[in-house]
Amino acid sequence: MSLTPTARHAARTNSPARRSPAYAAHRRRRGPGPIASLALLASIVVSLLAASSAPTPLYAIYQQRWGFSPITTTTVFGVYALAVLVSLLVLGKISDHVGRRPVLLVALTGQAAAMVVFATAGGVDALLAARVVQGVGTGAALGAIGAGMLDIDPRRGGL
Repeated sequence: MSLTPTARHAARTNSPARRSPAYAAHRRRRGPGPIASLALLASIVVSLLAASSAPTPLYAIYQQRWGFSPITTTTVFGVYALAVLVSLLVLGKISDHVGRRPVLLVALTGQAAAMVVFATAGGVDALLAARVVQGVGTGAALGAIGAGMLDIDPRRGGL
């Protein structure tokens, strides 16, 4: 069976032995491998979850300084959990429509903004606002990261 000229050209150019060194260099520069990508996304998950507990030692200081009750501290913790849950339910699939990277970038920007609000908080209202922003950012990021991990490698990403 004889190949057409187009099929012969395709077979010649797609053969790994016939690819140019420039093509190989281009392929290497495309980005990190799947294991490095999974490790990066996993480190972002760990960072987000660590950031959720980072302000906890400040609550005792804020409680002494501003004189709020222990139930207020519980409310500040609870608002975060509620914001994460609502964010996962509402924003969980948004990365399927707009892309993983944009959702992750916006979520990480929100996390940074929440940390600035925590550091400059002047009252309980600021703490509640920071926890809501932090919860929404964490929920959106976790949805995008989970989907991204499965996109990279369905077996390892699920692990």
